[in-house]
Amino acid sequence: MAFILDIPEEAENPVQFKVLARCMEVYDEYLRALGDRLPASVRQFILAPWYRDYEAHQCSYDAWLESAQFTEPATGPNQQIRRLRFEIRLLGPYHDGHIIYLYENVRNYRLTLPGVDESIYAAHDGWRLDEIRMTPDNKVIHEIAFKSGARWLIESDSISHSWIPLNEG
Repeated sequence: MAFILDIPEEAENPVQFKVLARCMEVYDEYLRALGDRLPASVRQFILAPWYRDYEAHQCSYDAWLESAQFTEPATGPNQQIRRLRFEIRLLGPYHDGHIIYLYENVRNYRLTLPGVDESIYAAHDGWRLDEIRMTPDNKVIHEIAFKSGARWLIESDSISHSWIPLNEG
């Protein structure tokens, strides 16, 4: 069940603004109620005041996708023990740094792109909204909506978020 992903991007009148604000309140209540079920690495970013502050440079809103990469680190005598890792690298919304999401032990994913509008020079366009949810067996779901209509859903054991200013790498 998505809390905020399907709400209109812009509130055009007071009624829509109230609906948008209420959806955000319900989602925030859900996150707070999860408490320690949220992995520490997820709590660190999802509950931070800057995470939904569109003026914060490390906020993902309107960031541009630079890369998305799956890797399968292997261990064991025959490299038979495999884990799925996924990394998203975004150019921050102010183009002065990179935002990295790292998903460890990915269990499930779905990446959809409903077709690229060739009049736009960005396949995914900007990051619009995202939300974190938990499965009954305590896996983390991160669902992302891009302005292009692309939707990504990644289920994993944990997620980390990092901000790297351009002058640092």
